[in-house]
Amino acid sequence: MALQIESGTKKKPIKAVFYGPEGCGKSTIGASMPGALMVDTEDGTGYIDCKRTTATNWADFSAATIELGRDQYGHNTIVFDTIDAAERMLADYVAEKHGKESIENFGYGKGFVMVAESFNKFLKACDQIALHANVVLICHSTVKKFSPPDEADAYDRYEMRLNKHVLPLVKEWSDLIGFLKWEDNVITQQDGRKKAVGGKKRMLHLERCAAWDAKSRLDLPACLPVDSAESLQPLLNEMEF
Repeated sequence: MALQIESGTKKKPIKAVFYGPEGCGKSTIGASMPGALMVDTEDGTGYIDCKRTTATNWADFSAATIELGRDQYGHNTIVFDTIDAAERMLADYVAEKHGKESIENFGYGKGFVMVAESFNKFLKACDQIALHANVVLICHSTVKKFSPPDEADAYDRYEMRLNKHVLPLVKEWSDLIGFLKWEDNVITQQDGRKKAVGGKKRMLHLERCAAWDAKSRLDLPACLPVDSAESLQPLLNEMEF
C-alpha cells in the first residue's frame, strides 16, 4: 500500500482543559470560545449569556455527551462545566449500581478504579465530538503535595480536583491545559514579614512549572492575560478551524 505523506501543520478541533480556583472566571472563558455550547453540571452558568444544556446526574451527562458526538447542533465548541462535578456524579452512579452507600465502601480503592474506567469512556465520547467541534473541559483546582522521585523534599502544587486514576487520563487526552489564577505578588516588609499584594489581574498559564500543570501543542505564549477579549484573541484564533 502506498503511503499518503503530508507536510506542514494541520488545522483541526482542539481538546482543551481550563482549570483553576473557584470564582476566577473559568466558565466565562469557556463560554467565550467560538460557537460555544455549555453542558452545565453545577448550575453555574446562569449568570453568563450563553447557550447551555443542563445535566444533573451521570445518566443525563453521559447521554448528552453521546448525543453531541452525533450532532453538535451547529456549535463549534462544546464546553463541559465542570468535570470534577461530573466525576462526583459518576462516583454516585457507580456506588448505587453496585449497592454501595459510597464509592469509599469499595475495598482497596476498587471503586475509584471503576470510576476511572467509566470516565475514560466519557473521554472517548469526547473524541467523537472532537471530530467536528472543539471540546473544552472545565475543572476546579486543588493544592496537593507533590513528591518528585529525583528530589529530596516534597512541595505543594496546583492540580485538577480529580481522583488520582482520572487525572492522568485527562492530561494525556488534552491538546491544551490552561491554569487560570489571580496574579499575587509577595513582598517583604521592613519588619521582615511577607505580605501578598495585587490579586486583581487574571492570567491563563499554558506552560508547566513546579507550581502547576499546564501544556500546549498550539502556537501560543506561555501565559495570556484574560481580562479582555483582545488579550484572549490569540487563543480564540487557535480555536478556529
